[in-house]
Amino acid sequence: NLRTIVARAALAIASPMDTLGAPCLVVGPRGGDGWPRSDAEMVEGGKKIFHRENGVTIDVFKDWNEPMTKCVRRFPNVKATGGTPLEDGIQYAMQEMSKRPERHRVILVLTDGVPANPPVCTRQIRQAADAGIHVIGIALDSGCKAAVQNLFPENVGVNSLPQLPNELLGVLDSIMFPKVGRKIKFDVMLTAKKDKR
Repeated sequence: NLRTIVARAALAIASPMDTLGAPCLVVGPRGGDGWPRSDAEMVEGGKKIFHRENGVTIDVFKDWNEPMTKCVRRFPNVKATGGTPLEDGIQYAMQEMSKRPERHRVILVLTDGVPANPPVCTRQIRQAADAGIHVIGIALDSGCKAAVQNLFPENVGVNSLPQLPNELLGVLDSIMFPKVGRKIKFDVMLTAKKDKR
């Protein structure tokens, strides 16, 4: 069951963060179906005015500094209803992340589906990058790998949960320890000449 895989992946990421004492927030958006019956209903004065008719619920599985011992029981109770409202989860995470003082700010977007509104996600990812926040898409099913790769410049796609740690560490390593400079090879050897004054 894909819902269980997403919950297990979130737990597998949050548990080591808790052990390291790193603040970590785990949320899950659900719902958001009820799209308008026609594109004409979404437009007013030539501008798109909304992208859905019904609201979205954001479930908080772990708050920033909440110990895993207190919240671990919430992870198996993941509910998946409606579509894949990634844009709502990303928006919530960006709002929460904007309050954080940490140097490295990363949002991990775990999904087993195709985002409901890719254009909104693209805009959010760009806004996050402008704010110094990395948004990494993680495809937990082969059916959504291509969509995640196309949407998220920083992404990971796995076919099974045991592959996730190595794949994710590769992306996180490049964020936390970027190559600062590049080596330059000079074609001409420069020699110092002594001034004879």
